[in-house]
Amino acid sequence: PAGQGPAAKPAKPRDATRGRVLTVTLRRRPEGSFGVQTESSDAVTLDIASLDDDPETTAIGQYNASVEAAVRLRAGDVILSVNGVHGNARLMQAEFDKNDEAVCKVCRVTEFEIRVVKEGSFGIDIGSSGASLVVLQLNDGAMATWNAANPDKRVRPYDRILEINGERADPAQLMNMLREITGEARILIGGLAVMPERLAR
Repeated sequence: PAGQGPAAKPAKPRDATRGRVLTVTLRRRPEGSFGVQTESSDAVTLDIASLDDDPETTAIGQYNASVEAAVRLRAGDVILSVNGVHGNARLMQAEFDKNDEAVCKVCRVTEFEIRVVKEGSFGIDIGSSGASLVVLQLNDGAMATWNAANPDKRVRPYDRILEINGERADPAQLMNMLREITGEARILIGGLAVMPERLAR
């Protein structure tokens, strides 16, 4: 009808394989600590490897005590930025070290299973030096074949490999399992909500 603007575009459905992003403000008390131990396997993001959530002594404890259970921080969450710093895990950690307040973008990964057949190689570059096994880059191989056939459950850079054939283990053990597997493998992926470089947009 005349006088009406263009119809609104329907909202894009949320990708069920992508986790949610939380904005979390942590404030450290004098003589206290943030209460979070971080590690990085990709030099870009920080994994929460462990935490001390004592509300009397740590910033993360105070935060967790003040929010509902669904949004409390926990081991396995991924820090994407700290005080606007992103894309460099070392600089993000420095923000924790030098400030008493840290405004963090934190991703809770969404788990989804893929089934790939390894014939030669998985075709992925992996980071394994931190608290998780991280997909750094995808090349030709079993993972690219899976992605082409399953666009609704694609594996992307910075996704986490959490479990292989029903076994959850530390990054070094998972890395060895990837090397030794032949034939079909069931892999549990932790889907990151957003590519870290998109935080700048």
